[in-house]
Amino acid sequence: MMKLYKLLQSIEVIESWNKKDMDVKGIAYNSKSVGPGDLFVCIKGNKADGHKYISQAIEKGAVAIVVEDYKPVPNIPQFRVKDTRQALALLSHIYYGRPSEEMKVIGITATNGKTSTTFMVNTILEKYGLKTGIIGTVMVKYGDYIEPSILTTPESLDLQHYFSQMRRQGISHAVMEVSSSALELNRVGSVDFDIVTFNNINREHIDLHGSFEKYFEYKTSIIRNAKSTAWAVLNLDCPYSKSLIDKTEAKVLTLGVKDNTGDLYCSNLDLSTGRPKFKVHIQNPVKAGKVEYKPQEFVVDLSVPGYHSVYNSMVAISVGLLSGIPIPIIRQAINSFKGVERRFQIIYDKNFKII
Repeated sequence: MMKLYKLLQSIEVIESWNKKDMDVKGIAYNSKSVGPGDLFVCIKGNKADGHKYISQAIEKGAVAIVVEDYKPVPNIPQFRVKDTRQALALLSHIYYGRPSEEMKVIGITATNGKTSTTFMVNTILEKYGLKTGIIGTVMVKYGDYIEPSILTTPESLDLQHYFSQMRRQGISHAVMEVSSSALELNRVGSVDFDIVTFNNINREHIDLHGSFEKYFEYKTSIIRNAKSTAWAVLNLDCPYSKSLIDKTEAKVLTLGVKDNTGDLYCSNLDLSTGRPKFKVHIQNPVKAGKVEYKPQEFVVDLSVPGYHSVYNSMVAISVGLLSGIPIPIIRQAINSFKGVERRFQIIYDKNFKII
């Protein structure tokens, strides 16, 4: 529970009507989820507009509303903002007590490979004994809780609720897939990212954003908006990822498979068995907190097939290093990773393979 006016301090209110302070017992953006004492935030979606469901929300107990468009509703405090999605992200962050600031949050974005990379990173963190949470296309998981995912990146209110539950369970590291839609719709607007990665981009999702330029703009905002104390992991083999090196205030770690000028690169790549084997070179010293990795090299022998897995694993290894995890643990974890269940998974491998 929180006082309405204290909650509203986190957003810029353009106009207000029927103003009065009160206790807010919760926040809702879906009228079906409204409970007595809730603040109802009217967001506009592709199929539905929350402004059309204000009367239903009030019938279910909403005590105040946040809108983009004024609606004549008597006796109910109403607050108009420029962007209700942005407001929802800020309000949720404050209502749940800024939970993402109390853990290491790792954001994984790319056109291809987000899910596999997220699970690879989680495997490395868990192998080191860290308590982790994972949010992505397949599931939301933390502690003993598992929930099948509806969206790759949950709506901001749901996301902050998950972070709050993770904090309650003592989760230290949360790994999440970040979709371009989530970035466009402000679902991660108030998430305190500590490590962000951008591996690749292609024209696969242009239809969602209208043009490749808009897709690139939204997709890369997670890098461009990263805080100065965060790390950004960029792939030199992707010209779009490479172009972001000087477009972020974050500290940058670069990697390459073909390009050997980055902080990390690989050599002796062998794909003859289908499962990549290669040597990782740490070319420049990497300092993550109190841990510093000097220039060195080590061999990786993946259990998952495909050239794309090399890139995914290089990103995951980079995140492992930036999380201060010893290289033997990183190697053990990445080599033992068997893939994401029901995604690109080997289910039989003897005299022939079933993938």
